[in-house]
Amino acid sequence: MEINIPTLLVYGDRDMYTPELGLELHKAIKKSQFCILPNTSHDVFWEKPELISQIAMDFFSTK
Repeated sequence: MEINIPTLLVYGDRDMYTPELGLELHKAIKKSQFCILPNTSHDVFWEKPELISQIAMDFFSTK
């Protein structure tokens, strides 16, 4: 199965999942963007809601 739609992969720099995993996913999903957010864990929506909201809005506004 392939993902053929624009996809945003967001990781925190203190995430429980490694950046290497994110890069593997990014390489596997052709239309993906990958970003690592500073000073955040996997709970980025709680920790930095304004930042993740702006990133999501920017991503969707270009699609």
